[in-house]
Amino acid sequence: SDSGALVQGGQYYVEVHTADGEGSTSQLTEPVVVLGGGSTGVQGASAQPNELTVDTGVTTTHFNVNSTRTLSVDAIIYTVAGEKIAVVANDPTSFNQTLSWSALGYASGVYIAVVEARDPATNGLVSRQTTKFLIIH
Repeated sequence: SDSGALVQGGQYYVEVHTADGEGSTSQLTEPVVVLGGGSTGVQGASAQPNELTVDTGVTTTHFNVNSTRTLSVDAIIYTVAGEKIAVVANDPTSFNQTLSWSALGYASGVYIAVVEARDPATNGLVSRQTTKFLIIH
């Protein structure tokens, strides 16, 4: 809330208004689910293995969300420069909390994955965590 106090559990909306300085404006509205009790039920997100050595055949990493809840999981993969290079989307009906991604065709370097867990009933964001991994050729 604007007073800095914690909000009650429920679905809220975050609204962002932008102006380009030339008179044009735009608005973006996104739903946010706040769970009661101060816990999302998500203990962590990881990339396993977090070191992919393509020359030895280790070409796939698995993004996993450790949660006590049934969630839908997606991962967005970025270079360290911030360029989005891939989105690994989960089938929203499978509730699979582990996603796989192949590093074949990508350069050596450090990559960042933003792993998002969503409530399948509302599609509201429950958790967003960042993990990193390394590709070596």
